[in-house]
Amino acid sequence: MNVVVDDGQSVAVVSVLSSGKEATVVLIPGDFEAQNVAFGYGRYRFSKLYAVGQIDGRGGETLRRTSEKYLGVALGGFFKTTRKFNFDNPKAFFTDPGFVFQDRSNLNIVDRVIFAKTFGGVRFDRLDRVDLGQFGEALVLSDGSTTQFVEEAKIDSLLSGLFVEPEVAAENGRITVQNSTEMTGMGGEAARILTSTGLSVVEVTTAGPAVGRCQLAFQDKWRGSFTVRRVREIFKCEEVKYNFNERSDIVVIVGTDFADGQKSQ
Repeated sequence: MNVVVDDGQSVAVVSVLSSGKEATVVLIPGDFEAQNVAFGYGRYRFSKLYAVGQIDGRGGETLRRTSEKYLGVALGGFFKTTRKFNFDNPKAFFTDPGFVFQDRSNLNIVDRVIFAKTFGGVRFDRLDRVDLGQFGEALVLSDGSTTQFVEEAKIDSLLSGLFVEPEVAAENGRITVQNSTEMTGMGGEAARILTSTGLSVVEVTTAGPAVGRCQLAFQDKWRGSFTVRRVREIFKCEEVKYNFNERSDIVVIVGTDFADGQKSQ
């Protein structure tokens, strides 16, 4: 499971394997600017994402979708907390009762307990930590103020392999991503997320007409596979029929629901 945590000062993306053997923490300093905030809010620092989205009652989703786009990593949950997230000792945050009973989140109590227990069992030598603040470059804004950013290619290089899910990688599925929306780049955004999970994206194309909800098609032998379940979970896809070629085992057709969450002004 992958989640994003906002403590008001910084944002942390945290991943733990279901086996409890490995975990990853990526710290995004609060003064880093997200240049393409989800749902068309424009440009804001990461420390402001939740508050900006909360104007329309979707602070958590704005935080989750923007962080997902920024890192190219599938995020299932968000946490908004008043407790300080300790990058040097993240276990202290997740083993605190406040994680289960106080922090705002889209996860239920059972999922919080499972996450806390699983993360708490990870050995410190199996915990990867990346502080993007160490790689930030200065950026002067139009009002004369300064912020920091990290190029997308640099982020992908730093995080390469850290969010691969062994169950997905082991099945070695070949995926075609089709963008059915009018927004360019949505196929690439979806492919970036799928690749970080451990999937092999063999083709990114456009398709029409536009669909509202993500559509998922797969060859019969992939029914019941972990890969299909995971892709459906990430993009909330509905199953459709498709005429397959020999290149792909699975086809993901990106819909306007994904594009709406990714769009910028």
